[in-house]
Amino acid sequence: MFYVSFIFGRSALASAHQGQPLPKTLSVMESTPQVRGMHTIIRNKETNRDEFIFYSKRLMRLLIEHALSFLPLKPVLVETPQGTIYDGKRLSGKRVSINSA
Repeated sequence: MFYVSFIFGRSALASAHQGQPLPKTLSVMESTPQVRGMHTIIRNKETNRDEFIFYSKRLMRLLIEHALSFLPLKPVLVETPQGTIYDGKRLSGKRVSINSA
């Protein structure tokens, strides 16, 4: 099982696991200025509905992208419509299901 977490501040992360070691499979997404800005917008009680939905969806996409970066990939060569070869990646292994809480 793999966990991806969106937690600001190490104290919040540490208090969530009081007296327990953190799982080695836990990955904390980096709190960039962009992420903090979006959190500020969606947590502001004066943010209108459309902005809340827009920025919430952006944060969800970033979180999903972060989680997908941990999937196993294998190299694959494909031919482009222009006839050139592209050195890409494809999922290796079984299909994956991601649960969100």
